[in-house]
This record gives sequence, C-alpha cells and structure tokens, in this order.
Amino acid sequence: HIYEVRFDDDTYINVDITVAEEKGLKEGMEIDDNGAFALEDESDMARCTSRALFYLSRSDKSEKALYDKLIKAGFSKNAVSHTLKRMKELSYINDDDYAVRQASRLNDAGFSKRETINRLIKAGISLDKAKEVCDFSANAEQEKIRRLIEKKYKDKILNSDSVQKTAAALSRRGFLFSDIRAVLKEYDSRIENG
Repeated sequence: HIYEVRFDDDTYINVDITVAEEKGLKEGMEIDDNGAFALEDESDMARCTSRALFYLSRSDKSEKALYDKLIKAGFSKNAVSHTLKRMKELSYINDDDYAVRQASRLNDAGFSKRETINRLIKAGISLDKAKEVCDFSANAEQEKIRRLIEKKYKDKILNSDSVQKTAAALSRRGFLFSDIRAVLKEYDSRIENG
C-alpha cells in the first residue's frame, strides 16, 4: 500500500498508494522539493487516518489513547493532530461517550468506583468527567463486593485471619473500607450463626 518514490539524487520518499494515484504519479514526473514535502505530508496523513480507523475498528479508544498509539506507530504530530480532528468531526471518537461506555463496562465487570475513575483518567478522561460518569451508590458498591465474595472469596472468609486477607484484597481492588466492612459484617454474622 506504499510506493517508494525515488528522485534523481537517489533520495526517496514513501507515498501511500491512494495519494500516489490521486496525484497521478508516474515515472519521469518532475517534482520540486516543496511538492515532495507536500506529497509526503499528505501521504503521512492518509496513512495515519487509515491506521486510526484500523485501531478504532478493533476497540473503542479515547482521544488520548488513540493519540498515543498513532505517535507510537511513528506518525508525525501534525498528521496525528489532523487525523484526530477528522475522527472527531466524523464522531468516531468522543471522549464523553467513551467515558460513559467505559464506566458502564467497568461497573458491570465489578470494578470499584475508585478503580473505574483511575482507569478512565489513565485513558485520558478528565477527573471531573470521570467522577461525573462514575456516580455509583454505596449500595451498588456493596453489591459488587458481595458478588466478588461469592465468586472468589467465599471459601476464604471462614476465620478472622482470612477475613482480614479478603478485606485487604478488596481494598486493593479500590473498594472503600466502609463498604468492605459493611458487607463483611453480614458474613461474620452468618459465620457466627453456623
């Protein structure tokens, strides 16, 4: 999908096939330095846009995540900025929508409010937006803790040492200690009652 365009002085540039065909590039054509730079920039932008579409077809991305991937792939900041602007115009990326979808997905997966906010911030979502979309109630957080205990820690909360280890594990997952304590009290009473 790339043509190598060689010049008389044995220098060359790589040009995306679609750009080369649009410009009608043929052997023996005369291209001055400015034309070569413009051709290379246009090609870089076309390849960057194509790569962005590929990334977005595979998974949902925030603007920052897509920016980071494109820069890591070796595209110029100018090409990446142009591509991100175009992706926003086409509504292929929208950080507000992304934040809502990711918060919902992470909540459904049982992540705590704190961990969900951290992951959204890491993906490039502002703290205010992350807090706004992570409006989980204490009851919802406690229900997630109950599900985790039933799924993963049920056999481990049979004695006080194990209860402390379970509480520490839940705390590392980002749950508030007050919510952990409230749920573990339910299990403590069940243990005491047989």
